[in-house]
Amino acid sequence: MKQRIVPLLAAALALTVMLAGCSSQEEAEPLRHYAEVHLLLEPLPQGMDTEAVLTAGEAVLDQLLEGDYEAVYESFREDIRADLTAQSVQDLVEPVFQEAGDYQELKSAQVTGSTEGEEHGIAQLLCIFSQEKVSIRVAFDPDMELIGLSAGLQKSSWS
Repeated sequence: MKQRIVPLLAAALALTVMLAGCSSQEEAEPLRHYAEVHLLLEPLPQGMDTEAVLTAGEAVLDQLLEGDYEAVYESFREDIRADLTAQSVQDLVEPVFQEAGDYQELKSAQVTGSTEGEEHGIAQLLCIFSQEKVSIRVAFDPDMELIGLSAGLQKSSWS
């Protein structure tokens, strides 16, 4: 069991570090019902669509909020899924959600492209919970297959 957890944790850490670099933003007209949508400066890979990345990211968020970790697991591209389990998806997200409290709303969304590792698009969703804000990052390859997921508390830089 420990042999499978170490590579999984390393992969999750690598993905989190990779996705953490996506922070510059440019405000755009809202595309959805939530308060803010930001389009980041790095373009999506050729053939990827902002709306499609947002919609797919929201679908993953909905599954996570419903506790449907098996569906999220099944959405991962086959080579990524080989190193995961539905339990590992749950272990990544559930502690963050528990600490954050009750889900209230999707406050903002950002979409960016990245060429780190392989070309992909990222939907970054900022969710408001009763206790904390939570940042969910969902990465898709150009074929819109899920290749990455991270969840973390959004800490304010103000004391």
